[in-house]
Amino acid sequence: MTNRKKRRCNACRAASGREETCCYPTYPSVEIARQSLARYIEEYNERRPHQALWNYTPGYVHKLGNNTKLLHRHREIIQIVKKHRVNENRTSIAMV
Repeated sequence: MTNRKKRRCNACRAASGREETCCYPTYPSVEIARQSLARYIEEYNERRPHQALWNYTPGYVHKLGNNTKLLHRHREIIQIVKKHRVNENRTSIAMV
């Protein structure tokens, strides 16, 4: 593998600055390509939150296996955040 400068494709330039797998059009071997793609799929499904899934990962949503559970969990988090904000507002008003 050569140490040439990585060029970003148009799709990666349009994205949020992340280097994506598509930036590497050729791989030195099939095994390296498989490993690279496996790492990308792992990150995409297990570590990268998706806005369409309320910032949960696809893996988490799949493990729940139930939209009702996901909606319930989302509502719980909203309530926790609301309580936290109310407490912060009360504290800041009391300090004035």
